[in-house]
Amino acid sequence: MAEQQRVYILESIGKQLGVNLFSYDFVRDASYVEDRCGRIIGGGNTDGQSLLRCVLHAGLTNEERERIFPEEFDLGNARSIPDEACTYEALGKELEQQRTPQQTRDNPLEKAAVVRLLRETAALLGHKTPQEQQVGAGQLFKVVKLLHGFKQRPGLLQLMSILRPPAEATASMELTNPYPTGADSELRWHMIDLHDYLSAEISVERLMEIDSTFGNVRAVLDDALNDIAHELGSAGRPSNEEVVLRYQVAMEQWASRRSPPSRKLLRADEQLYLTMHALDFLHFAKVEDKLRRERLLQRSVTPISASAALKHSRIRLSDLCESDIPDSVRQLHPLMSEAIGEDVSNRQFRDILESAHSVLNHWVSLQEVPAREDVDALTALAAVIVARAMRKEPASYKPGLHGSAWGQSLSVKSAFKIDRPVSSTHEEFERIGFYAVEWMRFALSGQTAVFEAHLAFRKRLIDIAVTLLNTHDTEVMATFLSNLEGYAEYGVKGVPGLAAQKKSTMQNGCDSHADL
Repeated sequence: MAEQQRVYILESIGKQLGVNLFSYDFVRDASYVEDRCGRIIGGGNTDGQSLLRCVLHAGLTNEERERIFPEEFDLGNARSIPDEACTYEALGKELEQQRTPQQTRDNPLEKAAVVRLLRETAALLGHKTPQEQQVGAGQLFKVVKLLHGFKQRPGLLQLMSILRPPAEATASMELTNPYPTGADSELRWHMIDLHDYLSAEISVERLMEIDSTFGNVRAVLDDALNDIAHELGSAGRPSNEEVVLRYQVAMEQWASRRSPPSRKLLRADEQLYLTMHALDFLHFAKVEDKLRRERLLQRSVTPISASAALKHSRIRLSDLCESDIPDSVRQLHPLMSEAIGEDVSNRQFRDILESAHSVLNHWVSLQEVPAREDVDALTALAAVIVARAMRKEPASYKPGLHGSAWGQSLSVKSAFKIDRPVSSTHEEFERIGFYAVEWMRFALSGQTAVFEAHLAFRKRLIDIAVTLLNTHDTEVMATFLSNLEGYAEYGVKGVPGLAAQKKSTMQNGCDSHADL
């Protein structure tokens, strides 16, 4: 989008909101946080930019920049600050201005507190303390002031803890941007706000490098895994045993990857911008591993002979809500009884359909955007059985939110109420339903061993990604993502042959690694 056109669009949006988007109030006042972050310009939730990001990079005039970022240590003023000007006293004076008059009067900010905040921020970024640092202290001081200002906002007193790598108990799938959907949260708006502010003095070209690598890991990983799963599971019409063997070969191909370099040290604002991108994935990886191990709503079933045919039959989601159940849905009733080994009355089946509709809505929302309006009949049957498990054996789960464990567990069933919008559900509950349906689809086809092999391979790739994210090196991450896409398109095609070769050597009693 041309700069002049972007400015025109921003000015038009400002008129709609009744505020000048290039003003101090809009850019800096916390009361505008949802307007700044909730409106996306230039694409959807994954491709577009927030209003704040557009304003910061739409070519602010020098006068506007001075008005919005007037102080020496305001990140966004684009000033280069001499290291000798970076003193505790100078920083402390600006930090004091961010506090309320009562805070200043009752508890003046002492030098020790400024030193502590600087050291805490430096440690978070892997930087040296200001006394040891030879260059770039100005950007560190700017980041410290930015973080101090955010800590004055409601609910962000523990901001520094939130920005650290998560433990399992505090991991959350909704740290910043939901992927691709999630519950609205004022706290999350503040986290998006912080990430956008950090971009203020990073060039557009560098932001593109970071966003296309560190900000794109989940999307590339999901797409690659889908392609890999299709190739391993279909090439040559393999048996379940052969598919599992193929996954083992693929695991070995990704097992001996070279150790990455140590963390690359960058400018403080860039380092924290990268950190927040990495945090999203680190939280996701922790929670996914936890959900996989807990196996909520996964129930044993008897594989059904009709599973292959069901994959080629489609059912509209809306059909599950019809008062007069259509034949496409009615066919699932006897198949459900066959799979669970119990008779299910017509009334019980009808009651389950409403919950199954909600489960399917969440399942398709995590598959693609915009969501499809129909699914294959095997997936619909899996959702019906999962919905029954929710009703018959209620499960509870305690999700994380912004680095803090919630105080109580919540019913999984309550998250899938038919009148509850998909976007209002915490993503961890969505993932519980999604994984349960996925597991059930494989179980109904007698392919649980294949599903477990797929999960093991997925975890291997996620673990590699986590290791590389900690390097803060966009070149290293770009190479990994490129290799992964290349493997999904070309490299995996050689696995069926390698697996057959491995099977032959195993049958002959030879070393199964000899030909790899």
